[in-house]
Amino acid sequence: MKNRNKLFYAFAVIFLTGCAGMGEAIDRNKPIEMVFGLPGITKEQAFSATRAWVAETFVSSKTVTDDTDKEAGRIILKGRVPRPCEGAMDCMTYGSNLIGFTLRVDIKDGKLKTTYTNLTTISPPTRGGLTTLGSPEQENSIFMQNDQTAAQKALKTLSEQLVVSIKKETSPQKDF
Repeated sequence: MKNRNKLFYAFAVIFLTGCAGMGEAIDRNKPIEMVFGLPGITKEQAFSATRAWVAETFVSSKTVTDDTDKEAGRIILKGRVPRPCEGAMDCMTYGSNLIGFTLRVDIKDGKLKTTYTNLTTISPPTRGGLTTLGSPEQENSIFMQNDQTAAQKALKTLSEQLVVSIKKETSPQKDF
């Protein structure tokens, strides 16, 4: 009987831990903005390096560049990245989901700003089983706090990767 109680409590803890982030997202329509310094890098260098990063990072046919304005130092695109997960329940439930977004990159001499809007969570299509025929991919606005937290984490990482790529691309290169 003691083992049964221990097993019950273990499942209860796992379930409640998984439900902890299930509340409604706070400020879910608020843009996620990040500003980075790019000392010694011109607007033209950063713009060119950003375009290369976009081409290398977003190879999906679902990624669309909406606007590219070199004079203004602006690139706007729609993209998607894998949704990060933490813990067994989160990864089992959401591990194959994606985060969709619109990304606006504003570039000036020595500075870069990323702004993410239109955040969505994208569930992959189901394959269908004995009783179902499957369902298509589903894309919904971010509603739950755990999705918003995961999106913030993924997009912060994405912006940091952009900055690293710009710095690498604009550093003096040796012959290969």
